[in-house]
Amino acid sequence: MDGQELPDVHSEKPTFPLRVNKIGLTGVKLPPFNTGSGVFIPVFNIYVELPKYLKGAHLSRLYRVLANNYEILVDKGFEGLLDLALKALEVNDYAEKTYVEVHGDYLTRVGEKPFTLRLGSGVSVERIGKNPEWFSEVEVESITACPCAMKVSLSLFNKPFTHMQKAKVKVRLETGGKHVSPIRVAGVLISVLNPPVNLLTRREEAVFIQKILENPEFTEDIARKVSVILLKSLGDVLDPNHFIHVKVESMETIHQYHVESLITGYVKEFLKELEGVEI
Repeated sequence: MDGQELPDVHSEKPTFPLRVNKIGLTGVKLPPFNTGSGVFIPVFNIYVELPKYLKGAHLSRLYRVLANNYEILVDKGFEGLLDLALKALEVNDYAEKTYVEVHGDYLTRVGEKPFTLRLGSGVSVERIGKNPEWFSEVEVESITACPCAMKVSLSLFNKPFTHMQKAKVKVRLETGGKHVSPIRVAGVLISVLNPPVNLLTRREEAVFIQKILENPEFTEDIARKVSVILLKSLGDVLDPNHFIHVKVESMETIHQYHVESLITGYVKEFLKELEGVEI
């Protein structure tokens, strides 16, 4: 048996000669590493495009690309994903396109308080032209208060009663050949939201609640505010053809349903709608 050439089923012809846009591995967990001012716990997805004349992709090659090289992200941050995508092209000479994505919990601090949020980033690259296509994603929780209930209670009882809830704010930026760090995007979001934190003293808790109640917001308000702050704070890296996706989901407390607001569009479309408005 030694030296016997083994069959390569992957290189056989498929029953139906159709190109497979993406074939690869999902949920690849690798050790945490430091980046920015926190610790990131990565979970990778990696894919290649499979031509119509091959039966299967060599998935073990994709795993080795991640397992042997993911430390590149320690040195380069999320921009190192492009290096991984190019390495995947190198070891899969049949592929014309590769995709590498990473998502995970990011353990950092807001002020002096420990804080966790979700980050993601990814890139696709074509063999011809080597033109990358980037995306960045961030998910941050925030505490909101209902402005409608507050105004109605003031009208009825002369007291500002209202209900509060936790909201998930999810942002995705599709930025073509320009990478935008999800850590930077997270910093922008945290600056305008009310993210819940642990280890609050009684005084800190009261101040935090006061801040929320002094500025009650609908999910619609938050989605609009986040969209505008992204345009304002990332104006140096966003161009008119970049795409913004903002979703706010409120985990309602006095209703059985949840509430969701969604704003999407190209930067140029946002700027056109906001003409004449100071941002």
